[in-house]
Amino acid sequence: MEVKWNKKYNTIAIYALLVFFSSIVFYLIASQVNVFKLQVFSYLSVFTPIIIGFVFAYLFNFILEFYEKRLLHKINKSRTKRIIGVILTYLTVLFIVFLFLKFIFPQLLESLIGLVNEIPNYVKDVSIKVAYFADKLEIDPNYNEIIFEKWNEFVTFIIQFATDLIPKIGNMTKSIVSSIWNIVLGMIVSIYLLMDKERFLALNKKITYGVLPIKGADRAIELVHRGDNIFGKFLSGKILDSIIVGILMFIILFIFKMPYAHLVAFIVGLTNIIPFFGP
Repeated sequence: MEVKWNKKYNTIAIYALLVFFSSIVFYLIASQVNVFKLQVFSYLSVFTPIIIGFVFAYLFNFILEFYEKRLLHKINKSRTKRIIGVILTYLTVLFIVFLFLKFIFPQLLESLIGLVNEIPNYVKDVSIKVAYFADKLEIDPNYNEIIFEKWNEFVTFIIQFATDLIPKIGNMTKSIVSSIWNIVLGMIVSIYLLMDKERFLALNKKITYGVLPIKGADRAIELVHRGDNIFGKFLSGKILDSIIVGILMFIILFIFKMPYAHLVAFIVGLTNIIPFFGP
């Protein structure tokens, strides 16, 4: 007996099976989300140096392009120009890191410790002001009690936050130092990526054309180039803008002898990088 297959119902059946199996997979992941999370993090930890290398290569590529286009454009041999450019790029990065650790980081740490030590005095002064205005405005005793109860809760939270801040920063610094090997491996990976970036880009282009149809591959490559161009210009401009804002903030605070000038200027410059959120 010959079976007559109907393409319409075959398609419906295939989609139904895909939805059914996807639902099972989703249920298994949702029911064992902690185990799944641990597995994902364990796999990602293996690729951490590679991920760090890609991030470093993308960020340092702006410096490399600057050197190749502005300073090394007279060198005809592309390989020689690339080697010199990569060396200058990483010397620049190491010099920036050295300046940060030598001059900025100690000042930040000193300002942060000073601020944490002064928080109880600030809280005491503000508590006195709150009590003064509560008596002066003659607030109803019931509302007054609620205000002071909420204020005491807020004070407890601030003091606890200040107490835990230094240990948290220490643990974060410790985790960064403990992952220094991944950072070193990431730097090595980024060097390889920058040295042969044209070859890697060509390989990705071949893979794209091998996986997608020609029209879809052209569109995907166009979108990637456009996104890289827009995001790269935005990121480089935003970093330059944030450095200028941070320096101006430090100069103004220093002229007016405001406390914690280094810390405030650093926070202002750092948060200025984040879109729609900052100083």
